[in-house]
Amino acid sequence: MPPSRTHPPTARHRIAAAFLLVTVLLAPLPVPAAAASAPAGGTAEPGLARIDRYVRNHMAATGTPGLAYAIVDAGQEPHVAALGHDGNGAPVTADTPFLWGSVSKPVTATAVLALAEQGRLDLDQPVRDHLPDLDLGSGGDPVTVRDLLRHTSGLPASTTGAIGDVYGPRSADATPRLARLAEVTPVAPPGERHVYTSANYLILGALVEEVTGEPFAVHLRRAVLDPAGMTGALASAAEARDGGLPPGHRSFFGVTRAVPARVDDAGVAYGYLGGTVRDLAAFASVYLADGEGRNGRVLTPSSVRAATGDGVPIPGSANRYGLGWRIGVVGGTDVPMVFHGGSTPGHAAMLVLTPGSHRAVVVLQNRYQMMDDAQIQDVAFGIARLLSGVQPDAPSVPRGHLLVLLATATGAVTATAAVAWSGVRLLRRHRAMTRRRAAATAAAHLLAGSALAVAIPVYLSEAGGVRAALLWLPDVTALLLAAAACGAGLVLLGTIRAWRAWRAVR
Repeated sequence: MPPSRTHPPTARHRIAAAFLLVTVLLAPLPVPAAAASAPAGGTAEPGLARIDRYVRNHMAATGTPGLAYAIVDAGQEPHVAALGHDGNGAPVTADTPFLWGSVSKPVTATAVLALAEQGRLDLDQPVRDHLPDLDLGSGGDPVTVRDLLRHTSGLPASTTGAIGDVYGPRSADATPRLARLAEVTPVAPPGERHVYTSANYLILGALVEEVTGEPFAVHLRRAVLDPAGMTGALASAAEARDGGLPPGHRSFFGVTRAVPARVDDAGVAYGYLGGTVRDLAAFASVYLADGEGRNGRVLTPSSVRAATGDGVPIPGSANRYGLGWRIGVVGGTDVPMVFHGGSTPGHAAMLVLTPGSHRAVVVLQNRYQMMDDAQIQDVAFGIARLLSGVQPDAPSVPRGHLLVLLATATGAVTATAAVAWSGVRLLRRHRAMTRRRAAATAAAHLLAGSALAVAIPVYLSEAGGVRAALLWLPDVTALLLAAAACGAGLVLLGTIRAWRAWRAVR
């Protein structure tokens, strides 16, 4: 079966872990078929019409405003469909750009493998041979280029929030973010365990720049994007702006809203590459054609096999991780599958390869919600199942974010009511109580308030700080911060009440 998420849980996916238990107790709701316009490119073939209908049902279930997908058969023009509207209200077309999120990682890995083919770096040499100032806190165990590609560097998942999603003029310089990695405590020795974090690919971007002497985006275009035929790919904030990258969407307090599509320039290596569905289909074709792109060779067949081969185990999953790719099987079949998903605030992408059938599925969406990751991204796996002759489950209504939001709102309202009640009691004329009762009152306030006030720093630490938490879950984070403030208020009011009562005892 495909994974329930497009990648193992990271800091972002654990942000509201305290509230997720309520979501797994409830099964998703199937939705009926929804009518929609024909896909771009004319009337689909009968088999493709079935896929188009499945995709439209997915959009109706998840509330996705716009989506483009492609089915790639080696040596043929891909079937491309574009549905819905973009963040500016214009119809989505085959030429509409999206952000790809972590689907950028296999593209970056391709650039690194090409450098290895040229003898300009060795996958098994320590990264510090090229970046001597890099400190990953690993002591005497060297982190290799292969470790970064496979996420076996030992860096914890929480480093994603700490180093990622920087926008504006500061985003082009990765040096300050790389310096912060020296403060990180590794969770495992290098090479021992797969722990997914975008920090590994931020380092790879810096490594490519050091080896080539070129900005990462410049080298990526020359070595991968151009020979692959990815003419519309966006590899910088300036290119995204000039290319008309439209806003994405996410839910804010239950209402789907457009959000600006911002680009982290140094983050292009790990998650901020973008482009059209045709661009990503062209990249998929490189791996279906043993490394041959539309405009020239990108990789040798041996590098393609190395990238998509055995890989390392992914903890908690039946899948493995190769050199920039996840490796598994299509759900309900024994068909080998190589894939990677990704997201940015407001955009989602998925690329699925079935090398045995020389076929690929590309899906780009302009809506993303972290707590609804599985339902949003499962459409690509569903298409792969249809192409493999297996009927997928009906698209389901995502409820994870809504349930977490309701649980958080309930907690915030309860905490606010408790503070208000305690404040009213404090303003009333004091009623005599024993010192034992005063101590019990103080203890009750202290326990209730501390539970709220202490839980929030833990949450923010997992998220990578307030900035990352507000970026990925703004409504839930705002409610949790309000609850934390109420918790601090409970501690203060309870202490004052108990102190006054204690002094009043004769």
